[in-house]
Amino acid sequence: MGESLEDAEKKAAHLLLPELKDHLELIRGFMNLIGESGGVLPINECAQSVKVTSQLLIRLANDLRCVHLLAERGYHLQAWTIASSVYEVGITVAYIGKDEERAQKWIDHDKPDQPFLNLRTATIEAFKALGISDPENQAESDYRVYQWLCMGKHANPLLQKEYGLIRWGQGARLQNGPEETAVDSLWYAMDHAARYAYVALAAFAMSHLPIEQHNRIAERANALAAKREQLRITARQRWSGQDPFQEKWRPQRKAH
Repeated sequence: MGESLEDAEKKAAHLLLPELKDHLELIRGFMNLIGESGGVLPINECAQSVKVTSQLLIRLANDLRCVHLLAERGYHLQAWTIASSVYEVGITVAYIGKDEERAQKWIDHDKPDQPFLNLRTATIEAFKALGISDPENQAESDYRVYQWLCMGKHANPLLQKEYGLIRWGQGARLQNGPEETAVDSLWYAMDHAARYAYVALAAFAMSHLPIEQHNRIAERANALAAKREQLRITARQRWSGQDPFQEKWRPQRKAH
């Protein structure tokens, strides 16, 4: 009350930095690595799959930057929204890989009211291409994360009703601006944005980079992935990670 939005954001950034610095560093690491993986493309010479996945990879890097900016200012549900985009773009990069037919279909896609692919199915296909063991179960687990992130994107009442109101005397008031207490939610957004950046990088490097460059990128990406896993251990120790909506994910059967 009586505080400008700019001042509130500066205050939130100051309070959040000690809690978020490791995750912010992780996001920056993937952004920088994506930048080093790309470069100037010989457009008239390279394959369609190179053009498409390179363009998408740069889009993903910009999305990561937005997750970073939103997180450090305390906008956690908005960070979830962009993290869901990172999933969509990252899986698309991995799904296309070096497949020229899929790349051409992406280029030729002309339906503004329909997505390019079935994301759930594409996740399975992408994980198969990456050689992930048990790709169906892993894809189901990752797609559940995407559904969680989309709860933030779509202002799903199950999630949204927990935010935006704060106690005020005997009642409550609406709160706009940052939420400097939503550390667990911000960690969640950055953790999974980093994961799907890793998926996209792995697919791009495997499909399009010369072996020496691929090995350099893979070594650094794996180091970032190991850092992410350590942060996940910390998160599990600090928060239970229980799904409060577990029963609600089951499809409802129609009465006969």
